[in-house]
Amino acid sequence: MTLKKLLLTIAGGVAIVGAFLPWAAVKFFVSVRANAFQMGEPLPIILAILALLCGVALICLNVLKEKQIKNIVKIKDLEKLPLWIGIALAAIAVIAFIYVKASTSGVATPSFGVWAIAIAGVAAIVLPFLKNVKELDKTVIGKPEKAEKTEKKATTKKK
Repeated sequence: MTLKKLLLTIAGGVAIVGAFLPWAAVKFFVSVRANAFQMGEPLPIILAILALLCGVALICLNVLKEKQIKNIVKIKDLEKLPLWIGIALAAIAVIAFIYVKASTSGVATPSFGVWAIAIAGVAAIVLPFLKNVKELDKTVIGKPEKAEKTEKKATTKKK
């Protein structure tokens, strides 16, 4: 697994965790927080489920092998899919920010669950654009034997 795939996998995990973290916080004398499922309205629940699905999709795209993914999903260009998932996560975060502010007339503030989803979305948007950063694609995390073998094959092909 390359460093870029690891970072995208972590972004997917952050999106999943963000769906369960508090989304709204009210601070008067006591701090009260509620996640999307505790808010009691359908829009935050739908947004949380979509964030969960996007996080799972990001993890599956980076953990599974390309052949396994192509057997499940018939998409030709898998490299652009993390970008679209990141855009979806960012849109979910923006809608959640607006919803929390509007539904409580500005009394509640968006909490760290929404921020986590926003960070995961931004990471998933930015990382696919880092194609020119060779260290992200070359840095292999995990089994170093495979990394050495792939480097040897690459050098023998160049000769």
